[in-house]
Amino acid sequence: MICKKEKKEIRKAYFSGKLKELLNEIQEDEQIKEKELLKLKEYLEELKKEDKDNVQKLGVFNDDPPSVEELMSNENVEAINKHEDETNEVINTIKTFMWTSAKMIGNGEEVTTQTLMDKAHEFTLLRGILQKDVRYKEVMFYRKLIAIMDGYEISRKEAEDRAKITQEYLDYKNSKDFFEQVEDFVINSRKSYNNYN
Repeated sequence: MICKKEKKEIRKAYFSGKLKELLNEIQEDEQIKEKELLKLKEYLEELKKEDKDNVQKLGVFNDDPPSVEELMSNENVEAINKHEDETNEVINTIKTFMWTSAKMIGNGEEVTTQTLMDKAHEFTLLRGILQKDVRYKEVMFYRKLIAIMDGYEISRKEAEDRAKITQEYLDYKNSKDFFEQVEDFVINSRKSYNNYN
């Protein structure tokens, strides 16, 4: 017994990605004594080694997967800054037009179908930059997700729940939603133009 739990319970929790839940359960009644904590740590190290050895024997991986730091070590800071500046300029251009058009319509003013069509063509040409930004923000979100999984040794499901309250997820979601909003604008503008011309 370790921390009043059978080894098979601890083993099951470790390999099913529910170790955090088991630790919470153990600590519900009382604080874990240092002696028991050391025993638990030793047993978890055994399980970790067993898992790694089995994976290597199966030949699935030759080594541990690369860490986030290793994956992102060759980031080109200058290129990233250029991308962000370019993307922000495009987003501001599109948002300014959409906001101005919304105000005009709200005030009873007309936004011609030709203007909408011209902007639809312009936004189509800028589509690649927005699409690239969505991909970049998605990479940043997954980078955060992997860092949480590596740092806390928790299941992917739990890591995803935590990652969704980070700035990286918010940036990714906003970027994706904005791209879809622009896509809708282009489609609707073309429909309006075809209907009235």
